[in-house]
Amino acid sequence: MNKQALAGLLSSLTQCELEELRTTIDHRLNSHLPASLCELVDGQRFAAGMGCPHCQGTHIHRNGKRREKQRYACLDCGKTFGSTTGSMLSGTSKDISVWMEYCECMANKFSLRKSAEICGIDLQTAFFWRHKILQALTAEEAKQLSGIVESDENYFPDNFKGNSNATRNLRKPTEQGAAENDDPKPPAYKEHRESGHKHSRGKATSTRGLSRQKICVPCAIDRTGKVYGVAAGRGEVSADFLHAAYDGHIKEGAVLMTDKDSSDRKFARKNHLDIIQLESKTESRKGLYNLQRANNLHGQLKQFVANFKNASTKHLNNYVVWSGWNVENKGMTVGATAERILRRAGAAFYRTRCVDIRIKPALAF
Repeated sequence: MNKQALAGLLSSLTQCELEELRTTIDHRLNSHLPASLCELVDGQRFAAGMGCPHCQGTHIHRNGKRREKQRYACLDCGKTFGSTTGSMLSGTSKDISVWMEYCECMANKFSLRKSAEICGIDLQTAFFWRHKILQALTAEEAKQLSGIVESDENYFPDNFKGNSNATRNLRKPTEQGAAENDDPKPPAYKEHRESGHKHSRGKATSTRGLSRQKICVPCAIDRTGKVYGVAAGRGEVSADFLHAAYDGHIKEGAVLMTDKDSSDRKFARKNHLDIIQLESKTESRKGLYNLQRANNLHGQLKQFVANFKNASTKHLNNYVVWSGWNVENKGMTVGATAERILRRAGAAFYRTRCVDIRIKPALAF
């Protein structure tokens, strides 16, 4: 096929078909993954020497195989483990190719339904895998920002979609097997929302402007491109919210750059940080000291969450991590991005069960 015919064929494809074609090409060009999940985790975790996932001891020896998978024994604590013990991949029955395919779907920001269809897995499995990966990426490193750190806040309406205790999702008390005096639990928005009112997912709250129906998400980015953010509380930002979000994540000697808010000054003073405050619509747009990176970061986060029909508040931190990951790893091909996600998340000493994700409680505030 000549170039002209190929160009004509490509012009006839839809955006969705072009994305799938790009994923296939990237997968062919970046097929550097090991043959199995065990080899992948071994290569990442034990690159600097073996380590026990139970006690972090280094006195390790081989301990036979189980179902053709290598086992190890720790001489320090006496426990045995496999390559994937203590990771999100522990207990999985799927091949590495399926996980890679799923990470490519995440790199393309596909919906759960489309990801499940492409990977040949159940929709609920696709949901659990997404949050297993994102929570593992969160635990992968204790991120610290340095140098000039730009900070600002984003606000999202509280959202309780996907809660299994909504009245309409529960069986009626009169159904077979249910006691006559069973009382269904109230919907989550009645238990956790300040107003107790129901509103559409991610749409306007019942109170205009900033109120306790909005979730405050402080986000910061330094000049090297590192991003950190977390849901900190309800309503307008306060110094307590900033301490909850940033304590331990901004290195000593960093210069904090914000708009003119008293809570930022209180936070900087208590943490012994230099602070530069700018007028949000004038000084913040030019010169060495500006808030362009922070403003751009927040615009991307807003759009990113909106693309998924807005995120449930209890999972909001995972989407903040995902959006930050995209900012930090921009410019990479889909295949390379997917491979990095799988290597980082799979090697992290963090494991969460599907049931833990399903019954995850509302955020403390």
